[in-house]
Amino acid sequence: MPLASIKRLIGRLLLRLTPRLYCKIRNFRYRIMYWVWVKRGHWSYWCMHYRKVLTIQKYAAIYNAKIFVETGTYMGDMVYAVRNSFPRIYSVELDST
Repeated sequence: MPLASIKRLIGRLLLRLTPRLYCKIRNFRYRIMYWVWVKRGHWSYWCMHYRKVLTIQKYAAIYNAKIFVETGTYMGDMVYAVRNSFPRIYSVELDST
C-alpha cells in the first residue's frame, strides 16, 4: 500500500475518532507549511489552502460577510478554518451514490 494511501486512511480514521483534534492538528500543519513556503520558497498544496483561508477571512472582515457557501467540501477543512469568520456557513457536497 502506497504511503499516500496510508496517510489518507490514518487521516480519515483520526477524523472519525476525534474530529476536533484532527482539525487542530491539520490547521497547525497548514500554518507550519505556509511559514516554510514564505521563508524558503517551498510550495505545496497546503500552503495554498492556508493562503485561501487568510484571503477569505480578510474579505469577510472587509465586507462584513454574514454567509459562507462552499461546494465540494470533502473533509471540511475550509469550513472548519473559517467557522469563526461567518455566522452562517452552508456546505454542499454532491455525491453520485
